[in-house]
Amino acid sequence: MISAEEREKLKKVLNRGYISEVKEILEKKGVLNSKGNPHSSTMISNVLNMDVYNNDEIELALYTVFSNRIKKQKEKEEVKRKLLNS
Repeated sequence: MISAEEREKLKKVLNRGYISEVKEILEKKGVLNSKGNPHSSTMISNVLNMDVYNNDEIELALYTVFSNRIKKQKEKEEVKRKLLNS
């Protein structure tokens, strides 16, 4: 389960558009809900936003999207630094 502290850090980076990225990760892994369907946007949002939902696969996908976005931000800053300092 995502702690309150982790939730705040995740939300700051994920902001908008993260659900489609999470769905893509889950789809690639073949992760489905108990009815055999892809997880809904609501379920993904609930895992991030509420203390009552626990789903390890969705949490892992959320952390993966978080990590990917952090990497992209660092790459962007590095390119920007190189361009502006040359």
